[in-house]
Amino acid sequence: MKWIRLWPDYIINGTTFSELDAETRGVWFSLLALAGYSPQPGTICISQGIPYTNEQMAGFLKIPLPILDKAIIRLTSPEVKKLTVNPDKTLSVSNWLKYQTEYERQKPYRRGLQGKVTQKGYEEKLPIDTDTDTEVDTDTEKQILRICKKEKKAPAKAGRSSERSRGFIHPYLQIFTTHYESKFGRPYIIGDYARHNTQAKGLAARVSEFDLLTAVHNFLNDSNEFVVENGHTFPIFVTKINAYLKGEKVKGDW
Repeated sequence: MKWIRLWPDYIINGTTFSELDAETRGVWFSLLALAGYSPQPGTICISQGIPYTNEQMAGFLKIPLPILDKAIIRLTSPEVKKLTVNPDKTLSVSNWLKYQTEYERQKPYRRGLQGKVTQKGYEEKLPIDTDTDTEVDTDTEKQILRICKKEKKAPAKAGRSSERSRGFIHPYLQIFTTHYESKFGRPYIIGDYARHNTQAKGLAARVSEFDLLTAVHNFLNDSNEFVVENGHTFPIFVTKINAYLKGEKVKGDW
């Protein structure tokens, strides 16, 4: 998700202010952002079924561990219950769907207004809502064509996930692809499974899971011209991971 909804009236006049002190509220809003950033929105996890440790969350959110521990105990307590601990140790935000799905609920209404005159009375047209399930992203098509050209295979239709059923996906590669999809809203196309998995296995031998998350975040937000032109691909990420581990955005020649 690129954004999350916050309801000022519910926050100020509801249970958030009455049940949480200022320190815990700060942690709560940080965890809401992390839930929105998650590859499984509403659930705080590295990838589906893989939880953060409290140490990882504290480092990622830049919160002292004792403060985070105390806040999570409060937020998961029976009297507050803003967070739920799942059987797989991931954390789910209570009532996430109730408060965060308004955009989806309003989508049919917005589509019904496309091309109509607004209430201002001018001949001002509302922008066309291109957020449809059948839309094919141009960047995705370009990426598919690049991969197909390299492998000399016929292009597959964008958005199909059947490619993933071809073989095993290393957990480190899975983390990369889920965060790629969360960032760009489209599936990551794995062309050469053997190459990708070999590179992921090499990363696992020398990079911790938490450091991988930091590097993936920095890479997916890198606006380097070469990266943007060629796509934020896993092979490029692996080649320059040392820079991303340091929080640098790679510049210069590739």
